[in-house]
Amino acid sequence: MMRKLKGFTLIEVTLVLAIAGAIMVMVFVGVPALTATQRDAARKDHMMLFISQLKSYQANNNRGALPVTKFGSYLREVEWVQGKDVTFGEEENTGTSWKDFYGGYLGESFVDPDGTRYDLMIMECTTKDADGANANSVGSNCTNKRLEDISFHNIYVLLNATCKGIDAVYSSNPRNVAIIYKMERSDRYCANT
Repeated sequence: MMRKLKGFTLIEVTLVLAIAGAIMVMVFVGVPALTATQRDAARKDHMMLFISQLKSYQANNNRGALPVTKFGSYLREVEWVQGKDVTFGEEENTGTSWKDFYGGYLGESFVDPDGTRYDLMIMECTTKDADGANANSVGSNCTNKRLEDISFHNIYVLLNATCKGIDAVYSSNPRNVAIIYKMERSDRYCANT
């Protein structure tokens, strides 16, 4: 009499391994996408905090004025404020310059989800548009060539601008500011004050 052996057939083992492999692929593909989406959501929250603090600065202390650039009231070049150079909680953070605004209004927790402090790139929208033409009429695109290589950790602050989709366009109101930031899962994000 033949005894029946207990165990799994080769087909059953192969089927279980195939199902387990499919589940592992879904986990390894899905988890990074989910975490990138969560980091982008945190970045959008940070951009809204930036806008909220800028509005607070304008309303509370300066009758609607923006922080001055290191080039004076009118920006003719790009001003770069590196987050690593900002000090927090010191008396000189009056908020009169963009660096002081960063230190006095945004705080030490204003960092990218990866732990890197944001940098500000302040530009005036009246420079050149993407085609090289003067962006001096309302609605002209002022997202110039410098934003083509936009990178993480750089917040582009466009003065005299408002958002139109993911780009910024010239605004006749000198107190309008558009900010643009690169996202992981999408091209970039533009928000208005």
